[in-house]
Amino acid sequence: MSGAFLSKSGVANFNTQHPNMSAMKNFPSPESRIASGRHAFTLIELLVVIAIIAILAAMLLPALSKAKERAKRIQCLNGERQMGVAIKMYSDDNNSIYPTLKWSASGSVWYPYEMARFTAANDAGLDVGWENLGLLYATKLLPNPEIYYCGSNPKDVANPYTFEHYATSNNKWPFGMFDTDPAGNKYARSGYSYFPQNQSLDAPIAIPGVASVGNVALPTVNPKDTSTARGGQNAAQTINNWNVVTPMKEAAIDLNKAVVTDNLANSANIFHKNKGAPAGLNALFGDGHVRWQEARNNPLLFDKNGVWAAIDSSSAPAGQTDIRFLMNSWRP
Repeated sequence: MSGAFLSKSGVANFNTQHPNMSAMKNFPSPESRIASGRHAFTLIELLVVIAIIAILAAMLLPALSKAKERAKRIQCLNGERQMGVAIKMYSDDNNSIYPTLKWSASGSVWYPYEMARFTAANDAGLDVGWENLGLLYATKLLPNPEIYYCGSNPKDVANPYTFEHYATSNNKWPFGMFDTDPAGNKYARSGYSYFPQNQSLDAPIAIPGVASVGNVALPTVNPKDTSTARGGQNAAQTINNWNVVTPMKEAAIDLNKAVVTDNLANSANIFHKNKGAPAGLNALFGDGHVRWQEARNNPLLFDKNGVWAAIDSSSAPAGQTDIRFLMNSWRP
């Protein structure tokens, strides 16, 4: 019988103590463990751990942010590469003619990124266009509208360079602008600038804001198209009111010059950042390849107070000359 034994008198004597009780007495109590300091962090130790975590976070977050931006940069590059393929397909389908370029030396520096203009939130409301990269959408060569906006662009419905500005719960892209900017111009805009360049060159001219380069011979821009047709698009206005140039033949395009870049309408639109400053932009060239243009390697081309000054102030024709200089200067 466990816990009981016979005394000398033969009477059973029951031991009320469990055999393991003595061992349990030797097991340290929670209070003794706290007193020994072997089981828990002190307040100072906890603060040290928190400080270490904060330091590690401060070290890792910039790296994570840089990795995220790099991923967006690659997404942007892939989007431009698809545009290059689509432009070539468009040319093949249209007698070796490139998509119509919207451009005017005395108009707006924003023309190269316009896609179309509307008077109503439907296809029948087409007023001007489609033109520039908009023709890739209209011809269904690039039917996904999100590809026309760089991933680094802010997700802001009030920003006309973002997909969100043109796609709302009430209206599909590009008619969301009737909701997000009811009092503004009803222009569908891309997040990229389109500006194919001819092989032929104009006489050398001075570049506003960049006196150090002297006079530069820039690629010739085709004259304004004065046709009274409507581009086969049932637009309300005729082509002579679109501010587009005459058709550009693929054979005349300089394949070593940029055709599409991240938006050049304003220096604030360079959304690829590095520590808050422009990191650079992607440029698609006529032969179909895309190359990253690093800002630190091309400081002249990213100087807000130099070549961008007239662009940012929308000064014509100085701003247009500077855009031509930029497009002519990106390195293939």
